Amino acid sequence: MSVMVDVDGVYVPQAYVKERLAAKKLCVSVETLRRWRRVGGGPVYRVHGPKLVAYGEHDLDAWSDARRRTSTSQTPEQAREAIAIISALHSEEA
Repeated sequence: MSVMVDVDGVYVPQAYVKERLAAKKLCVSVETLRRWRRVGGGPVYRVHGPKLVAYGEHDLDAWSDARRRTSTSQTPEQAREAIAIISALHSEEA
């Protein structure tokens, strides 16, 4: 199953995966995903039926990317700034 999603101004197909594959992709347990759905803080998900929870692959990537860090002492804002600087340096080298 796929739909079109906007990724940097370009619409591309987004495939959906069931919770087991989503958990594997994020290196967490299925129970952790279920807890995040109950209390919040996890990736965006969709309910496609009474018992079918699905995660968009782009949504999983975006959620994971938002948690990138270069140091354990960084706040999320500091991490985004550091990653932007590193990305800019790599772009200049290319």
